[in-house]
Amino acid sequence: MLAVLALIGVVAYLYSGLTDSLLQARMDANTAISQSVAQQVSNALAPYREVMGEVAASEDVVKALSSRDRAARSELADGLQQRFKSALRLRLLDPTVSSVNEAGSPPLTYASLDMIRKARESTDEIRAELQLGSTPNAHIVMIERVFNADGKLLGFVHLALSPQVAIDALATAAPGENMHVELRQKVAATAPVVIGKLGGTPGPEAATVAAVPDTRWTVAIRETVDSGGFKMPGISLPLLLAIGAGLALLVGLSSFMRSRGGGGGAEPGGDVVYQGAILNIIEGSHPGLEQLLPGYDRTTTAVTDVSPASQGLDGEDITRFKVPEAAAEEEGDGILDITGQDFLSPSAAGIEV
Repeated sequence: MLAVLALIGVVAYLYSGLTDSLLQARMDANTAISQSVAQQVSNALAPYREVMGEVAASEDVVKALSSRDRAARSELADGLQQRFKSALRLRLLDPTVSSVNEAGSPPLTYASLDMIRKARESTDEIRAELQLGSTPNAHIVMIERVFNADGKLLGFVHLALSPQVAIDALATAAPGENMHVELRQKVAATAPVVIGKLGGTPGPEAATVAAVPDTRWTVAIRETVDSGGFKMPGISLPLLLAIGAGLALLVGLSSFMRSRGGGGGAEPGGDVVYQGAILNIIEGSHPGLEQLLPGYDRTTTAVTDVSPASQGLDGEDITRFKVPEAAAEEEGDGILDITGQDFLSPSAAGIEV
């Protein structure tokens, strides 16, 4: 019994270890896929960052932001916008800008002002982000600082891009039909904004998430329902345990039935061994009961002794008793007949009435 339980435990342990290993391998593969997709989305923005760096370093932009001629600045920005494919609007902004422009297309939002404030107060890289998501004015914002020759901050290059740039990059980097891919942007105290998504219905498993470099975005991937998700090949662990439990039950039942058999039992070779009261019956202490013993050889074994009452006889011979040898010689057949009338009468027996 203990051996069976131990075997079940070992099999369950090995099965669990194998399942964990395969699951970990699958998770590692999904992590690699999500990181690859995230990097490719980031790479799609790299040309825009490169051109923005060139624009910010140009003498014309430095001069425009050093002057107070806003009309000349706006005209220069419109001309430079042609260098950016999929650009919605290019702006050259003062470092102290603090007013939104809701009339613009797309508008200059409070989110952009917050990005400019952070860029003004730190030297950290300014990450691209989506603004006004899920609206007709949705756009991607990228910002570059502009310095003069002395390293003084003069202003910012503010670029608004179509979200389609990120969506197209996601489609190009998609790992296949069996994956549901989402490009997300975290939003404080609410669900993330989905910039774009591809693939079929996502499965119930938790998404594997990777950050998109130089942005506020993440890529989340899940296997689709059609793909079946991760499955452990072969027999399932619950079925394996059920089979093991059934074997343990059979072994336990067999042990219980053996224990119910008392002192008698069978040796491994198949011979019946009798002990205790059963041995007494075989030795003649209880004549006739040996016929009831299972496995008792009735052809070779005989009662070695009988009690004086029945002499081991049965049937009509129960009325006959073995008599002394002297009486046997007189009667001739060695049997005293007690069935006759004279034997049964009191006078014949010498008994006074």
